[in-house]
Amino acid sequence: MGDKRRKQAAIAVVKAVVPVALIASGIAAALFFSATRQSVEPREETSPAPAVEVVSVEKRDVSPLITGMGTVRASRRITLQARVSGKVTSVAGDFQPGGRVEKGETLIRLDDSDYRIQLEKSRRSWQQEKADLEIEQGKQEVARKDLASFKESSQREVSSETLVLRQPQLLQARAAVGKAKADLKQARLDLERTRIEAPFNALVTERNVNLGSEVNTQQDLATLVCTDTYWIEAKIPLDRLEHLALEGEDKPRATVYSQARDAEWEGRALRTTGVLGEESSMATVIVAVEDPLGLERETGAPALAFKEYVRVAIQGKELADVAVIPRNCLRQGDRVWVASEGRLDIRRVSTAWTSRDRVLVQGGLEAGEKVIVSELATPVQGMRVRVSAERDRFGEDPAGEREANE
Repeated sequence: MGDKRRKQAAIAVVKAVVPVALIASGIAAALFFSATRQSVEPREETSPAPAVEVVSVEKRDVSPLITGMGTVRASRRITLQARVSGKVTSVAGDFQPGGRVEKGETLIRLDDSDYRIQLEKSRRSWQQEKADLEIEQGKQEVARKDLASFKESSQREVSSETLVLRQPQLLQARAAVGKAKADLKQARLDLERTRIEAPFNALVTERNVNLGSEVNTQQDLATLVCTDTYWIEAKIPLDRLEHLALEGEDKPRATVYSQARDAEWEGRALRTTGVLGEESSMATVIVAVEDPLGLERETGAPALAFKEYVRVAIQGKELADVAVIPRNCLRQGDRVWVASEGRLDIRRVSTAWTSRDRVLVQGGLEAGEKVIVSELATPVQGMRVRVSAERDRFGEDPAGEREANE
């Protein structure tokens, strides 16, 4: 019985001492670690700023070039027809497809024998009618004298002096002379029309008659294209029309480039046709090229071929004080990245013109600012950047812009 009591008392002592011992050991450990802890200063995490390439903003007046494709057409094109009928007796040497003829050059001669005979008949008829008129005028003089003598010797009144004085006969004779004169003029014209001339400097694109052919006034003899001026029907995007100044007398300059050879020509943009393309919303602008064959130029310039496929660059309206930046600098349609005091500035800009390689910025950039050309993986407003290189001024863009003071 005594042993059992002693055992219970020992268990009670253990239960009371163990928690106190655990608490004391925890306090001791805490005091130890607090006493032995080293002081660690917080350090700011650093990462290198990304390197970027920039271009310096320059502002100037620029006239954008509006480009389009088109085919060379005729400014004047006619189907040649005869004014009289007859047999072809001669044909000019250059009057053949591909031949060039000058204004007033005789291209075809028709047999004029019948027309010469008719001219002679008309001349004789006119002379006869003139003689008849002179005879009638003589009769008029006799009639006036007879009427005057009758009035002096007789008290009777003349019922119709017009008939007595032969006025209707005089009018009839004068009409006959007029008709004979008109017939003579017509006979001369018909004789002249047996010689068919070129109405302007022209290229012969088609010929339908030969020596010995019988022609009439309903027959197409040839097709002629004027070589003084060629037109190009250039197709351009509809939204580019607002940049063309076609209203005044001083038409915009245009450069025409061959697509098949190394050749170019200068021209002027005249007007739009006012009709959109059937398959696309493209406007058509007429560009005129004077002396397309180079006939009046001293240098051996190449000839612009009829129906040649060409590219046209037309000078647009002047845009004042705009910044020219590379096309790849424009982000999300209307934003650019600017390196400002080592930080990234994501800035919205207003664009006046966008081409394949260039953008003309009208608002949002100042001269001397650095626009970032290179790419950034995760651009964040205000992030640190480091300028590693600055590009020079752009090279000339053959289909981009032209400075207004060129």
